[in-house]
Amino acid sequence: MKTQILWMSDSPTTFTGFATVTQEVLTQLAKLDKYHLACVGWGYNGWPYERDRFPYDIYPSAIGHFGKDTLPKAIEEFQPDILITLADLWMIHWMVEMPELKSLKHWGYFPIDGEPFHPSWASIIKTIEVVITYSKYGQQLVETAMPSVNVEMIYHGVDTDCFQPLC
Repeated sequence: MKTQILWMSDSPTTFTGFATVTQEVLTQLAKLDKYHLACVGWGYNGWPYERDRFPYDIYPSAIGHFGKDTLPKAIEEFQPDILITLADLWMIHWMVEMPELKSLKHWGYFPIDGEPFHPSWASIIKTIEVVITYSKYGQQLVETAMPSVNVEMIYHGVDTDCFQPLC
C-alpha cells in the first residue's frame, strides 16, 4: 500500500522559490512507486495543467489564503498519511486550530531567516512532528529557542545540469 503524502505550499504551476522546491521534490517522489501524492497549491486557480509535468492532483488555493480555504477538504478527500508544509511559519499559524491535524503526521519544512525567534512560531512548531529547516542558521535558532524539539536540516537541492561552479 502506498503512503499518501499531501504537500502544501506555492503551487508547482507558479513561478516562486517555494513553487520550484515543490515541483522538484514532488517530481522526485513521483518517480518512486511507494507514494501517492497530492498538493494543495497556493496560487493555483483550478485550470487544467500538464499532467505529464505534474503527475499528481493539485488542489486549488487562492493567493493569500495559504491553504486555509482548501486544506480541510483536501485532507477529507485525499486522506493523507503525511502532510508536508513548505512555508514560512507565519503563513501556517492558522493550522494550530485544525482538529484534522491530530489524525495525521505533519512535517514542516520552513525557513528561519531572521531574529529574534518570534513566540508565535513555537505554537505551530509544537504541532509539527518532523521539524525541518533548510539552513543551519534556522536549525540553530529553533534549537536554542526550543531545546526539547529535534530539528532536522535539509538544504535545498541544486540542479547540477544547469548550475556548475565557475572555477
